[in-house]
Amino acid sequence: VGTEQRPPWGQFPGIRYTLEKWGVLPGGSSKSDVTNLGVKPSKYFVRTDNPVKAIEKDLRETRPELVVMATHGRSGLSRLFHPSICKDVIRKTKLPTLMIPYGSSGFVDLETGACCLQRVLVPVSPEVQPGLAVDLARRLVESLETQAVQIRIFYVGESDEMPVFDISDDEKAGWETVCRQGDVLAELTEELRSFVPQLLVMLGRGRDSVLDFLLPGKIEQVASLAACPLLVKSII
Repeated sequence: VGTEQRPPWGQFPGIRYTLEKWGVLPGGSSKSDVTNLGVKPSKYFVRTDNPVKAIEKDLRETRPELVVMATHGRSGLSRLFHPSICKDVIRKTKLPTLMIPYGSSGFVDLETGACCLQRVLVPVSPEVQPGLAVDLARRLVESLETQAVQIRIFYVGESDEMPVFDISDDEKAGWETVCRQGDVLAELTEELRSFVPQLLVMLGRGRDSVLDFLLPGKIEQVASLAACPLLVKSII
């Protein structure tokens, strides 16, 4: 989606090339080999002055289970959030969206295709349906070929006010809860530095995320510090 002329075809991600590099397909594979895997890729370019509307229209028609979007290289996460095509898409479509920051290595090895996700951080607030954030993290981890992922639920506030979750360890994930008192931004910043998550999971409420609710105007700072993919879903 863009306002300029159609980009060269080579700028689109090479699906067969990537699957061959990962060993999923043999060299010299055909398009039918891709579809035989149960994958039906499509690539197209939409020239428009309103990218949010164009993306929203497509997502309304296809209703994917997950949307993946990347930040713009020139301005990183600040462009992602203010102003933000990604944030508007999340708010309007209400679909789970995985946002990949510019420069982030993500949690998939680009050379082998192996999932290397080990640590997930889920900041929660009682005001923003924390159970849904936990379920969102759970469902993503269950869908990946990985084991023993450490999922940490993080709350800043009084311990007796921390939400209670129905969680239990299994071969896919181990759960833990962390409750701290103090300044929300300071505590969350320290948690990001010490835990070093590879994925941050949060819910949005209209124009606000759980971090916006706790830290008005600070989400850009926190997300930039995390420097990892963010899985976000709007609930209003």
